Amino acid sequence: MDVTPQSQVVRFDTSQSSTNTSTRSHAKPPSWPIRRYTPYSKTPRSRKLNTRMGRIERTPVVGGDSETDLKKLVNKTWHVYQVTPLADFKHDAASLRKYSKHLSAFLQAESQKGIGVDVENIVGDRAVFSLMQGLASSPDDSEAVELVVKVKSQANGGAASSTRETLHAILCSVGADINRKETLHDSLAMLPVLIMKGTVAVSSCVIKWLESQFDCHIKRMTFNQMKLAWIIPIWAGAGLEDVSKPIELQYTVPKDIEGLNTITLTVEHQDAQTLWESVHDGSSNEVSGEEIAAFIKSLEAHFFYHFKIHLEGMSLTRIGTPLAFMGCEGRIKIFQGSGVIQILQYLTELATEDKFGLYTH
Repeated sequence: MDVTPQSQVVRFDTSQSSTNTSTRSHAKPPSWPIRRYTPYSKTPRSRKLNTRMGRIERTPVVGGDSETDLKKLVNKTWHVYQVTPLADFKHDAASLRKYSKHLSAFLQAESQKGIGVDVENIVGDRAVFSLMQGLASSPDDSEAVELVVKVKSQANGGAASSTRETLHAILCSVGADINRKETLHDSLAMLPVLIMKGTVAVSSCVIKWLESQFDCHIKRMTFNQMKLAWIIPIWAGAGLEDVSKPIELQYTVPKDIEGLNTITLTVEHQDAQTLWESVHDGSSNEVSGEEIAAFIKSLEAHFFYHFKIHLEGMSLTRIGTPLAFMGCEGRIKIFQGSGVIQILQYLTELATEDKFGLYTH
């Protein structure tokens, strides 16, 4: 995650008039949509809170190897992609070995052309598909599939060769709508979310191979400001191991304003938690779009009160919480293992609710 220059970071104490609505009369007309991006009659599970505990409902993650697998996803910056159903994709060991062999051969062929892999003196490329435990949150979820690509580089002067990882990817479906899954043909596998960390060249080759091999389409996911903002209740409802990180909202300044590209609004965790509890109806186990909009607009109004700058006239492009960071360009970084299931479940909802591929049929 990029570090915002301190000269562009604004910190303030939300205990002072953080919900002062009198400042709204001086602001521009609110730009936050209230219901436009909340098309549900009932809030999906990752947006529903447990009333008694104040935590988002989820199936507990089993221990052992599953916890180890989930830790692989933490503290890495991932690019998020949306995937249409994969034709004739199988999860058995023999099929995964076959996919590994075919993708390895494809990458080797691309590297010989000099266009596939951004590494010199390549001896061999190895792609390995395997099942990833712990991400299937219900019996209806397909098992997640992990893909690792490694490159063996030939050392000079007779030294031993070295192997390095050039790509790490996860195909998954976490808490997917069973009604959508039941409409798919038996030959189609529903793994709508692909998170990927790797070089541009290898990522492009892997996506090209997946689309060709399984007759699917893969596109980069992006998040508008309301989709970004849904990470707020996910953070508020999670049981956090570490709350040292503050809440950060980064706004992109209009291009006609010179000398300043972004403004980062930083709120300490406890202040943000107090504000959230003041706008969220504690008697309800659901979170509404209105509550999220009220939370963001309260922060923007407080900022205007102190600095006379209309944040709502700018674009909210990044949100960071102690749980995770999410950027509008489709990047995400999960900081704590307790947030893996919730974040991936939310991404699954976004991937399947969009008018893309067969998920809306």
